[in-house]
Amino acid sequence: MKTSQVQEVKAILGELKLTTIRESLEEFLKPAILDNLSCLDFMHQLLKKELAARNAKSLEKRMKQAAFPYRKTIEEFDFGFQTSVTRRQIQQLLDMHWVEIIFYF
Repeated sequence: MKTSQVQEVKAILGELKLTTIRESLEEFLKPAILDNLSCLDFMHQLLKKELAARNAKSLEKRMKQAAFPYRKTIEEFDFGFQTSVTRRQIQQLLDMHWVEIIFYF
């Protein structure tokens, strides 16, 4: 692995604002070389990581803008306190099967 070439690629990634790939390039390069990954597999891994990081950052930004007093997830929901809805009903809503039904008709 040529250090000067890696540095140049990292500079280009910075200019393209692919910061996650830039920061983790060497982390992905070593196993890719050792495992003899194809160029496409290597690129696929890098782009998936960049996309996941951007999605996480976007979600974090939206959550901050929403200014919720605290975060709650469905896993934390107290079904014993709220008896008008069951865990099963919520799970059915979460699996999004109802969307398929709407589009079917």
